[in-house]
Amino acid sequence: MLQGHKGEVLDIDFNPFAPNMIATGSDDTTIKVWSVPAEGITAPITASDVTLEGHQKKVTLLNWHPTASNVLMSCSADNTIKVFDVGRGACSSSFDLPDSVQHIAWSISGDRIGTTCKDKRARFFDPRAPAAVAEFNPHQGTKQAKFVWLNGSKCMTIGFGKQAQREIKVWDTRYLDDALNAQELDQSASVMMPFFDADINVVHMGGKGETSIKHFEMTEEAPHCHFLTAYNSKEPQRGIAYLPKSNVSVETCEVARIFRLLDKTMVPVRFEVPRKGTSSFQADLYPDTAAAVPALSAADYFSGKNSNPRMMKMDTKAVVDPAPYEPYEPVRSGPRPAEAPKPRPSMDSPVAPKAGGGDSEVEALRKRVAELEAKLRAAGIDP
Repeated sequence: MLQGHKGEVLDIDFNPFAPNMIATGSDDTTIKVWSVPAEGITAPITASDVTLEGHQKKVTLLNWHPTASNVLMSCSADNTIKVFDVGRGACSSSFDLPDSVQHIAWSISGDRIGTTCKDKRARFFDPRAPAAVAEFNPHQGTKQAKFVWLNGSKCMTIGFGKQAQREIKVWDTRYLDDALNAQELDQSASVMMPFFDADINVVHMGGKGETSIKHFEMTEEAPHCHFLTAYNSKEPQRGIAYLPKSNVSVETCEVARIFRLLDKTMVPVRFEVPRKGTSSFQADLYPDTAAAVPALSAADYFSGKNSNPRMMKMDTKAVVDPAPYEPYEPVRSGPRPAEAPKPRPSMDSPVAPKAGGGDSEVEALRKRVAELEAKLRAAGIDP
């Protein structure tokens, strides 16, 4: 056991670049960073590597930076969000919010923070700037809302409407006057826990006390969010956690693994594409994924540098350089340009090319159909 806090531990987060390092936030207002010995914990550990202080009330959420080493974000019941340089053991930036912080999330490159607040407002921050970049009102309900960064300039919020119905909305971060897509889920009172797979553009989400995990595919074209399927079980979950893609089993064509915390145990749920008669690496299922190697040091990050994650090839485990970083476009005033919905390829009808599209258009549509069929099979559905 790790025994060092004087109050209840409210959140933990594993360091993505050091798998034996854990950060814990507590009711005693402190954050502690621990290193687990390579041989495992053979006796209680009472001394942490680093103790981070600065919050005035209990620490409720923690989140390590996705591309820079030793950068940790936290939020507290004192209505603040803080970003720490763990190597120096110091707080590098702090933001005051008008009410309780409900959720915090790094963007994929870590250049922005997304947060939801009890005042029904969602906000973007640059952790190295003094004030919020933008804020908007995603949901009308008073219950907790969640924030998810997607690929490109999009994000998703999951919350509650005026009639307490659960709903999800997709936003263009450049135009925040209205959502790109809004969907009502159901009337459940459970708060969703979302996880985004940036490699295949799928959002997995499940609620505490529920027996299911829902899956949505995100696309560039309207309507942007498509329900895929839901995993169902007989036992309710107390929480869920998402395994990094770099740790799934490519030998069994596993494309995702989610851990469900039940009353007395934790159960892994594996999503596999049932391909028979092949033992070779399935390249179409495994694009390059984020590697457990930082792209920036903490000093570089706090000096203003940004980078996409370093990537890893799933067949060889080789680490490759990230794609060139593209900064977010600024938030714009006025209405968002209208866009026409585009039909998705049908898996039941023959593939027909557009005029002038030729063989390349046919091949692109066939590849898209194959990807959708693979996702259905991964969910146990025969297309």
